Amino acid sequence: MPNQRPKEFTCANLRCGRSFVGVRTREEGNYCSSRCRAVAWRDRRRGTGYSTLSLITHSLREAMGVPSEPLTHEVERGAIVRFTDAIADPNPLYRDEAYARHSGYGGIIAPPTFLRTLQPGPPKIQWQSPLHNKLDGGSEWQYLEPLQAGDRITVVETLIDVKERTGRLGPMVILTRELTYTNQLSQLVATQRWTLITY
Repeated sequence: MPNQRPKEFTCANLRCGRSFVGVRTREEGNYCSSRCRAVAWRDRRRGTGYSTLSLITHSLREAMGVPSEPLTHEVERGAIVRFTDAIADPNPLYRDEAYARHSGYGGIIAPPTFLRTLQPGPPKIQWQSPLHNKLDGGSEWQYLEPLQAGDRITVVETLIDVKERTGRLGPMVILTRELTYTNQLSQLVATQRWTLITY
């Protein structure tokens, strides 16, 4: 394999699924070790349901790291009040203009969870998991600036990680997306990392 540079691969044995860096020929396949290659071929011969083909599709690989189209939302006072009514939060910072004006915020703010109502624009590269059952793997939020009535928030979503695993549910594709929320002053208000498990 002259002049061939090492690349990052995901082991094609779904019992393993680890990432590794190396040089592989077509005959060797994308296995991290000879043991993984032997186990994968044994499973295929036995018909145990484990596939040696990667579930990470070309569209998923192409979409990785490509931000969606931006979508901008205006944060309206009425929408904040309706949202806090729905979640039964009586905090006067979210509804009482006089109270909020004399606070450190200078006006009505929205609860951090209001950001969940703001959607990103469409993806620039269309993608989907080849597996159709879904589980919410949870979200991690980082809040950096207050969200105030009158703000214009631009939301962008990026697919930042795709992993292939095998568990009790069988083969899985685990997708991690990052959403950024930026205000009209170009300040990053919050980020969200959301994990979706498909199986």
